[in-house]
Amino acid sequence: MHPKFNLLICPDAQILRTQAQALLAQHPADTGTWQKKVYWGDEEPNTAFWQQFTQSQLFGTCTAMFLHHVEGWSQKTLKKLDIVLQETVPTSWPLLFIEVPWAPPKKGAQPAPKLPDTITAWKSYAQAEKRGWIWRHAGITEQNVGQYLKNRCQALKLNLPNETLQRLSYSVPLDARAIENELNKYALYLSSSASQTTKNILSTVREKEINIFDCITDIERAMTGKVLQNLLSQKDVEKQYFFLAAMLDRELRILWQLKSGCSVSLHPSIMRMKQNLARRISFDQIAKGMSLLVESEWQIKRNDLSTIQSLENLIIKMTALFAQNT
Repeated sequence: MHPKFNLLICPDAQILRTQAQALLAQHPADTGTWQKKVYWGDEEPNTAFWQQFTQSQLFGTCTAMFLHHVEGWSQKTLKKLDIVLQETVPTSWPLLFIEVPWAPPKKGAQPAPKLPDTITAWKSYAQAEKRGWIWRHAGITEQNVGQYLKNRCQALKLNLPNETLQRLSYSVPLDARAIENELNKYALYLSSSASQTTKNILSTVREKEINIFDCITDIERAMTGKVLQNLLSQKDVEKQYFFLAAMLDRELRILWQLKSGCSVSLHPSIMRMKQNLARRISFDQIAKGMSLLVESEWQIKRNDLSTIQSLENLIIKMTALFAQNT
């Protein structure tokens, strides 16, 4: 018998999907196979959504409900969700994906996810904790990426040399989907010939590439050390500077537009995050950020600082600016 519902807590959507599929495999449907229905926390649920919890399906069809970004729903919706979880019929299995970052561990404590108070106050949350229906994962980090690679290779029956795994643990982004795509490339590469050598495999490992969008997010989270480490580890730091400056300029303009009430076209998955940041930051801070970009560019053009020095100076000042709102 499957759990009445499950709370899956992790900042990485791919890891959540993998865990959800594992749960479905562990608990086969009573009749037929699980029919999946997907819902998103950036849209307020309709009547059909609520009926899915409490009404048995025709012919006993078993439905697995994938609820993405549950933390994105309003307090009113979350409170109602707590109630209907208690009333869920056996033919429906709600799998709640709570995609939140984890707070840095305090001294003597373990890291923990940043859950909304509305969710932790649920009767359903306490019940799930007691019954073992909550699954938590901190996502891919520099500390666990090596073990995660080994686990995925084992699941994919992919036999890679240890040296290749070590190189991959440095080169891949800390993102489960990106890792899965990379491992699938290796699987395809190895399947093309049974005589591939370790040297051939190693030659396909890419040099670590910076994800500029993650870099912008880290700046907004005031993670100075991480940003500097990622940028300065690149071979062509000068090129990274101008790319980053252009993206920061775009980011500040978006924040200004959101704060001014203008319409901005962004993917739903990041719109709420940008709206929250726009509410926290002031117009003066956005203007200061734009001034920092202009100042940094002039430092290079006047030969006051090298490109690398100007990049370091910009990151330190820009993260300090956003640190006022973290």
